[in-house]
Amino acid sequence: MDLKSPILKQNIVEKNNKICSRIFLSFCVVFFLLVLISNSVVADISGLSMYPTLNSQAATNGKNNDVAILNYFANCSYGDIVVVKLDNYFAIKRIIALGGDTISFQKVDNKYKVVLNGKVLNEPYVNPTSKMEKAYRNFLNLKNNPKNAKYFNGEVLTVPKGYVFYMGDNRDDSTDCNNYGPINKRQIVARVDIVVPYGQDPFIYILKTIFKKV
Repeated sequence: MDLKSPILKQNIVEKNNKICSRIFLSFCVVFFLLVLISNSVVADISGLSMYPTLNSQAATNGKNNDVAILNYFANCSYGDIVVVKLDNYFAIKRIIALGGDTISFQKVDNKYKVVLNGKVLNEPYVNPTSKMEKAYRNFLNLKNNPKNAKYFNGEVLTVPKGYVFYMGDNRDDSTDCNNYGPINKRQIVARVDIVVPYGQDPFIYILKTIFKKV
């Protein structure tokens, strides 16, 4: 009787299972890439309104062309970075509030903070040098426009249903909803799913990002 046969058979089965698992994993990665490519587009990012989240190396090497991978079919919510179509250009900003939310500002430790629905918003992504004084002044100036004045109760703005309120992370150098008021959510073109840092190959960076999540 060959006593080694059961062990050999078990080893063969385990080896085959590992091979099948790797093939399945490779198939999933390829499938995900195809979905990503079909639903997304690669776009250069210019400007510093989202610094330091985007174009973080601009301060050291003068470059400010990180690459964004855009998803045109994703739903957008609080904190998402989105591409918005305005009258004659596109803007990349972060969603702060949705329809029905209230927005205001409060001074804390000599810096203005955003207050969302009565609570000071924790925003670790904001440029730490931003005191938000300019953003606060622009926000209050919205009341001078009849289109936006109706949304205010004192210094508190209520975002109308079907609209969003977004800001740039570089609050002292951003033109956003603090300048022109809430915008219709239908103007959101895409969500930024992946940011490829300056100098990195987008395809390789995406592959690395996918494998980290697998």
